[in-house]
Amino acid sequence: MLFTMLLLAALQDAKPIFPSAPVNADFEQPAPANAPAGWKAFGEQGYRFERVDGPTGKAGRLISIQKDDVQGPSGASLFQNIDATEYRGKIVRLRASVKVVRPGTHVGLGMRVVRPQPKFAGFADMMKDRPIHAGGWETQEIVGRVAPDAEHNWIGLSLSGDAHVLVDEVTLEAIEPDPRPPSKEAVDYL
Repeated sequence: MLFTMLLLAALQDAKPIFPSAPVNADFEQPAPANAPAGWKAFGEQGYRFERVDGPTGKAGRLISIQKDDVQGPSGASLFQNIDATEYRGKIVRLRASVKVVRPGTHVGLGMRVVRPQPKFAGFADMMKDRPIHAGGWETQEIVGRVAPDAEHNWIGLSLSGDAHVLVDEVTLEAIEPDPRPPSKEAVDYL
């Protein structure tokens, strides 16, 4: 009985274990449900996530995200959480090959650095100020700082409205150590 109580207490205090790099970043692994393996899908009714073959000159499978019912504002995202341990105190770059067939209301990559409570907020960029527009395959990227106490990095692609998007070849990499500490103002703000 004591062992069971200790185990339950340990499990309650345990933090989730996240991978150290994007899983199924080329979308080759089949999905047992709605989202591709290793990714989580969040969306309102009418969106679908599917693997499709595409003659893009790129290796691997592609993910099609599109909305079947265009009534009202809505959105969807395809995301995963990455352990921040090896990225702490570094500048990182999230990249993905993206093709927007229909832009809907907004399409953008997203990255959010999650810090421990009570701070919680770290770097965040959802490309709200620079949405991805319709066109051919393009490499999109977000560059940001991972706080020294970061717990994990949320990465993904989000869209809203009547959008149809293809995505492939997602990477998250540390591009350099951060040479400068955050300013006092930034620390106070966070």
